[in-house]
Amino acid sequence: MVYHALDIEKDLSAYVESVFYFRDFHPDHSIERVVPTGHVFLLIELDDLPRFTYENIDLKEKDRFTKAWISGTQKDFLSISAPQKSSMMVVQFKPLGAYPILKTDLSLIANKVIDAELVFKGAVLELRKLIINSVNVNEKFACVCKFLNTHLDRCIVVPSDIISLFDLLITTPFSKHKEAIGSIGYSQKHIISQFKKYHGLTPKLSHRILRFNRILNLIQNKTKVNWTDISYQCGFSDQSHFIKEFQQFCGINPSDFIINNHNDELNFFPIA
Repeated sequence: MVYHALDIEKDLSAYVESVFYFRDFHPDHSIERVVPTGHVFLLIELDDLPRFTYENIDLKEKDRFTKAWISGTQKDFLSISAPQKSSMMVVQFKPLGAYPILKTDLSLIANKVIDAELVFKGAVLELRKLIINSVNVNEKFACVCKFLNTHLDRCIVVPSDIISLFDLLITTPFSKHKEAIGSIGYSQKHIISQFKKYHGLTPKLSHRILRFNRILNLIQNKTKVNWTDISYQCGFSDQSHFIKEFQQFCGINPSDFIINNHNDELNFFPIA
């Protein structure tokens, strides 16, 4: 597989977490599970191969996507196809960075995967053409940056209190969630409404996802894990609560997650 990641230019660094391109990917599985991270993604296929999402329980085909699509902020794991010889360009927005580019209330696309044309119209298909016809990866990345800068409205500023709250959620233990919300100085209803608009999910759910991803960081590439220590370190009141939370966000219990070596990558793992 050929893989390249873009060094994000300064003008976009407040909005975009990463941009990466790969081609000739040959996975040893056909379906993989993507855990929630709190990000919005723009995905562009460059191989004319359709992608599918599946029902999480029985893995029946759910939706079909081609050319370009957007994955909103997810509260649950996604089961997606992993086709052979695939090529893609992927834009991962920062947790509060997507709104000024998509200019869409992110709560409306939360927990959904939608056709990117619904947001970007025909411009995203033109971008796909330009990427495919570019002779090298630098040209491909240049096309993506131009597209993002064209659609970015720098007059749209995420409210400072929402930024402050998100920063608090990163550093504050979940047990102090109510205190973090209360420190912002607005009614809880107002805060939740604004947070969902600019992030997609409620502050509480976002806080839980941040905690879950901290767990994944702590156990990455480890062959043995003391789950009691991990659950205590991440602020869980008891082991059963920890296991239930872990299963909700990735669909598998913690012990099986390690046994099956799913902790090699942080945010996705094969299931079929």
